[in-house]
Amino acid sequence: MTKTPCHKAQLLLVEDDRLILHTLAVGLRSYGYTVLEADCAEAAMAIARVNRIDLAMLDIRMPGLSGLDVAALLKDTFNIPCMLLSAYADDAIVERAAAEGALGYLVKPIDVPNIVPAIEAALARSRELLELRKVQAMQNSTLNRIRTESAACLASVVDSAMDAILTVDDTGRIMVFNRAAESLFRCKAVDTIGQHFENFIPQRFRTAHHAHVRGFSNDGTSARKMGQRTEVIGLRGGEEFPIEATIATAVVAGRKQLTVMMRDLSERKAAEEIRQQLEAKLIEAKKLEAIGTLAGGIAHDFNNITAAIMGNAALACQDIDPGHPARVCLEEIEKAGSRAKRLIEQVLTFSRRQSPEMADTLLCPLIDEVVKMLGATIPASIEIIPRCNSQALNVRGNATQIVQILLNLCTNAWHAMDGRAGRIEIDCDEITCQEDTTSCPPGLPPGRYARLRVSDNGRGIDAATMTRIFEPFFTTKDRGQGTGMGLAILDGIVKSHGGGVTVDSLPGTGTTFHVYLPAAAHVPEAERPRKEQAAQAPDRGNGQHLLYVDDDEAIVFMVVRMFRSYGYRVSGYESGPDALAAVRAQPADFDMAITDFNMPGMSGLDLARELARIKPDLPVVIASGYVTDELQEKSKAAGVRLVICKPNTIDELCKLIQPMLAAAAQRPVAYNLTAC
Repeated sequence: MTKTPCHKAQLLLVEDDRLILHTLAVGLRSYGYTVLEADCAEAAMAIARVNRIDLAMLDIRMPGLSGLDVAALLKDTFNIPCMLLSAYADDAIVERAAAEGALGYLVKPIDVPNIVPAIEAALARSRELLELRKVQAMQNSTLNRIRTESAACLASVVDSAMDAILTVDDTGRIMVFNRAAESLFRCKAVDTIGQHFENFIPQRFRTAHHAHVRGFSNDGTSARKMGQRTEVIGLRGGEEFPIEATIATAVVAGRKQLTVMMRDLSERKAAEEIRQQLEAKLIEAKKLEAIGTLAGGIAHDFNNITAAIMGNAALACQDIDPGHPARVCLEEIEKAGSRAKRLIEQVLTFSRRQSPEMADTLLCPLIDEVVKMLGATIPASIEIIPRCNSQALNVRGNATQIVQILLNLCTNAWHAMDGRAGRIEIDCDEITCQEDTTSCPPGLPPGRYARLRVSDNGRGIDAATMTRIFEPFFTTKDRGQGTGMGLAILDGIVKSHGGGVTVDSLPGTGTTFHVYLPAAAHVPEAERPRKEQAAQAPDRGNGQHLLYVDDDEAIVFMVVRMFRSYGYRVSGYESGPDALAAVRAQPADFDMAITDFNMPGMSGLDLARELARIKPDLPVVIASGYVTDELQEKSKAAGVRLVICKPNTIDELCKLIQPMLAAAAQRPVAYNLTAC
């Protein structure tokens, strides 16, 4: 009885002995197998080429190619599983058969019923291997798809990264060049792939790059620490620019790769430079603030000392004959006091503690005054050449401060001669500045300006010094020979006038300072004598009673004597309460009160408020070492008629108080008896 296998299988039987081949084929067909016969390797390959073969059964020993060789060909070419037939079992043959992947080994003579289980086992094993290959193929397909998608995703991430990303091999050739790199270096990736990385590094940096690549190629490391940010120089269109780079390494397919992530530092560098400039300006502003605080703190005492020197010198001049030998010394003391007064005015203006008193001022007379003053101090080897082409050129400014500007510039020009003979030229003209005028200082509003020029043929100023000449405390002079405040104060004065300063200079060719001040209307000839007449001595007093209050005993003593010498009655006090008690006792006896602002206990403002309660019509004048807008506003609210800046000469004080005394004399007197 014939047993039928559970499935139809197609077998290829390869045997060079035709009798054995036929007998075995007939026996296998009786079990339901489809059997294809081949008596040599060529016939076996031809049948396998055009038929589906589930299992090949091959005799090991055949002429030409052996069964093992044919089994290897069938497996490699058509992926056909094989069983081997042999008259004897040899260990070497068995090992080779196992190595070739044979599914079984049958020993002749072969009994068909006995080999059917082995054939079925081989077929089952073949089906298992086929399913396994299918599963592996699906897994490989999925893995390949994932790899492809991952590569595409990675490429998308690399291309969308904000940082420029370059990957180079161990020879320095570019393999990856993302879009950010295209933007950074302004070239296309298609034109860059395969180029050497050195095309993007300046020549002078390539030696270090070679060492870097050499170390990387040898052991996968570098002299630079991998993953650490470092600043390098890049090359873009022939121009160098700063780059922040992060370097990483990897080994792919046995080859080392270097990946560099880069950012352009140009904008950050520019922002850092701006930040440093702002910090420098902040430091300068703090210096100015410190100077202002210092100036405000010393102004009161300094002004009192200056006023005492000037006042007592003036009184001494009145007490001695004009021909007395000491008179010359006293006049020099007065001049020194005037210079000290101007100095504190400049410092207060520079520190923004006090606004200069402005008036229409002719420039040419000021230039003449400066030339006369310089003639006594500058050596004869220095020629001073004034040029006043416009006698009517008028500015709105402070005459004392303009003189200070000219003296400062001329003194600096003299020092620039380094002891050699030279020339200083001073001239002025009128210029109209417009928005597109390049000859005027930047930021100067359009309008008419008077331009003062001070030129010298000294050593000149180099570019590095030029950027710092207006900084407070900066000086090129030897230690102890300069404070570094001259040009800083000059710059502050000019800006307080609404003007500007420019400088033209080259080392070895001299220097020219251009000072721009807002021009005022021209002064007609008929009005000039009035200005000169206004400079005459004030009228004397007529016995009016003045109340003078200051906490400095020397100032009180000096001012009382000075006012009395001009025909006034004066009562001097060193404290507000004492002065207030005197007014309460005889309010009708006082015609005016002049008080210092900064006094211990009761300030000048407090005293003014109390005096207003006792005698509302009593004119009150407050004197201060520095006058601020806040002081002006509070004084006005307290009924103060005038706020003046100390120190003042007796002539200045008399000119200020005489109009107020005259106006007060024409008004009816009112008293607050309750306050008394």
